[in-house]
Amino acid sequence: MNVASHLKNQNHYLIKIAGVVSLLLVACSLLWLLSYNQDVTQNNQLVVTPKTDYITKQTTKGQKNKLTLPDGSQIILNADSKLRFANTFSTDKERAVYLEGEAFFDVARDTSRPFVIYTQKTATRVLGTSFNINAYRDNQVISVAVVSGEVQVKRLESKNAAQPINLVSGEKAICDVKNDVQIKKTAFSYDREIVWKDGTLNFYKEDFETVAKKLEMWYGKKIIIKKRNIKNDFTGTYHNKSLKVVLEGISYVLDFDYVIEEEKI
Repeated sequence: MNVASHLKNQNHYLIKIAGVVSLLLVACSLLWLLSYNQDVTQNNQLVVTPKTDYITKQTTKGQKNKLTLPDGSQIILNADSKLRFANTFSTDKERAVYLEGEAFFDVARDTSRPFVIYTQKTATRVLGTSFNINAYRDNQVISVAVVSGEVQVKRLESKNAAQPINLVSGEKAICDVKNDVQIKKTAFSYDREIVWKDGTLNFYKEDFETVAKKLEMWYGKKIIIKKRNIKNDFTGTYHNKSLKVVLEGISYVLDFDYVIEEEKI
């Protein structure tokens, strides 16, 4: 082997090594970048920030949970509901939380950092107020009912450019989940909409399937309906009552029999 051939082979070997090293460096860089959220500033400079982790609070059927967020805001989470917020909640410019299900909010006032609740179809923006949001996944509508203060509700991902609406105490927003239409504003009854947070189970002119669904959610037991001609239009209020007491009252009015087992009725 002459000197020229030896140098050629050596250069070829070094090029291979350099290629492998370059690929490893690119792979490591990609893995590092994937573990971070990226944003672009107005000067087109890439800003890399740590990936955000989320704290999740969740209830099952038959449960309710009272929470206090880092800013002092208090939340009562209804049964079968989930609330999620970032671990950077205390320092973020927007106090964002994400709700599935139903919750009552008493938001601590902070004019420099708005509080925003995101559901599957709406964003509710407040500074400091108390209100209820019902946004269960199987609902036909999402509702926001204001007890005190003022909130703004807007529809997310609206193709029809639906305008946000402002609500004050005593007003409720109704957002159609399936149809991209303007959010409606109406009055509401505290006793029908929000007394659940005070331990009161309320029924107002409701059919038996709705009554059974509420009982399942409230007490965490599966209800199997065998009698199909049960009377409808039930109205009643029960404050901190046992399942047995509630069923005694409802069965007397609607005329049906029941058996309470360990996990079902």
